[in-house]
Amino acid sequence: MKITCSICLQEIGRNDAVALAVCGHVFDLTCILHCLQMSKRCPLCSQDVFGTTHEQQFIRMYFSTDDSDEKIITQLKFKINKISEEIQKMQNQAKEHDALKQEHIQVKKELQRSRELITLLHEKYNDLRVELGMAKVDLAKKN
Repeated sequence: MKITCSICLQEIGRNDAVALAVCGHVFDLTCILHCLQMSKRCPLCSQDVFGTTHEQQFIRMYFSTDDSDEKIITQLKFKINKISEEIQKMQNQAKEHDALKQEHIQVKKELQRSRELITLLHEKYNDLRVELGMAKVDLAKKN
């Protein structure tokens, strides 16, 4: 939780002294004490800070703070880094997948060309067997 002084508009640190006026406004203790030297009224709402008792109507406040925001931010940064690493791994895997897919397409094309060549060679072989058979018949007729 961040608390800002309504006078100087600076963030009030964990160890800074804080004052709460009876009107509910929160100030850095140094700032409000300086303002009270010039006027006995709240600098925001002009309510008399002394009231009828002529005692200063400010309560010094102490906040119990923890680093939960910082811890959460640190945890979220860690998670973001882990997710970024996972995304990078997945992008690398996607690139590898695309490369393998292209290689697979090339292998399929080469396989298809090999099958066509084998079919042509079978046809040529069968043609040559027929020619051989005819040549044997022609040779047998000549003898």
